[in-house]
Formats: sequence, C-alpha cells, structure tokens
Amino acid sequence: MLLTACQVKPGIEETRTLNAAEVKALFSGKTVEAYNLFTGSTSFIYYNPNGELVHERYWTKKDGRWEVNENGEICLQIDDKAAKCRTIVLKNGRYYKERPNGNGGHEMVIRYRQFIPGNELKPQDI
Repeated sequence: MLLTACQVKPGIEETRTLNAAEVKALFSGKTVEAYNLFTGSTSFIYYNPNGELVHERYWTKKDGRWEVNENGEICLQIDDKAAKCRTIVLKNGRYYKERPNGNGGHEMVIRYRQFIPGNELKPQDI
C-alpha cells in the first residue's frame, strides 16, 4: 500500500479567497480591528447583522452600510461616499482585504487583527 501526503514547503504561503458565506460569518455581529498596510492606521468597524456599520478611526465615528455580494466581496459604504467592494483572503492564518492593483492582479491593503463578538463601539447603539 502506497501512502502520500501533501506538505507545504517552508517559504511557500497558502492563500485562499473566502466565499460569501464565510465572509458573512466572519464579520456579521462583530467589531473588527483593521490595520491599513499602506498608511499604518488602525480602524475599528462594527458590522451590525442588519447591514448597518459604525466605523471609528482617530477617535472619529462614521456611520455606513455593509453587505456581501454574490461574488463573496465585502462592500462598504461610509458617509456619503460610494460603496467599495473588496475580496477577503486567508493567508497563513491571517485575514486580509485585497483591492485591484491596476495590473490585472490584486494587492493586500488591510490586515484584520481581531474579530470581537458584539458592538465594542458603543454608545452608538445601532
């Protein structure tokens, strides 16, 4: 009997894109800490299961909406700005948000640090 096993070689990173159900389960009803890989800023967003959100960065809160589209992208609309939809990926046990890079590929822009159950941005009470 011959047995084989697949192993990830050191230095090779596994990355996979989350589907719509996974994205909804990951964000819905949670306060999420997000670190911007380009600006170095940290923000917190509470993703209410009813589609509302509260975004806090630099001690300023903004309201908005969120949804997950049929492609599994998370779409955020904050204040009066147009909604932006982005892919969520899991890479070596960490979650990231990707955006198109202009060359036909994607680049990671946000690293999610933690997903805390409930609304930690009270007293907004949404």
